[in-house]
Amino acid sequence: MAGQQKSANLESRDGIVEWLTKQLARRLGLNAGDIDVGERFNRYGLESATATAMITELSEALGRKLMPTLVWDYPTIEKLSEFLSSAGPAATPAEPDPSQPASAAPSTRHAQKCGGSSGSSPKNQASRSESPRATRQATS
Repeated sequence: MAGQQKSANLESRDGIVEWLTKQLARRLGLNAGDIDVGERFNRYGLESATATAMITELSEALGRKLMPTLVWDYPTIEKLSEFLSSAGPAATPAEPDPSQPASAAPSTRHAQKCGGSSGSSPKNQASRSESPRATRQATS
């Protein structure tokens, strides 16, 4: 498959934008000219299975492993292309962070690396799993 070899045009942001635009259009039955690179993937009806397949193919074309969650971490063609073109192979969040527990979700690891919060802290998980009444009683 030609997508398995690293393509020279995928080494630039514009090349990645072009590749993603064509792939999104092809997979969703749209014209590439109708794709707005600043529009969120989910606005085009991109589903999880299709997004995963597209990222897998992009991973092969780039010659580096990519996490399927990149589509949600960088939700537009513009943002994903910018990330992929500015991040070297080592900077791409493709492998789990060995300092994080194996159970941590990729988006949690990404948020922790970036200093943000994914809302998945143990405190937040406990709050979500308890009823509002139990939470009020525990804080009283």
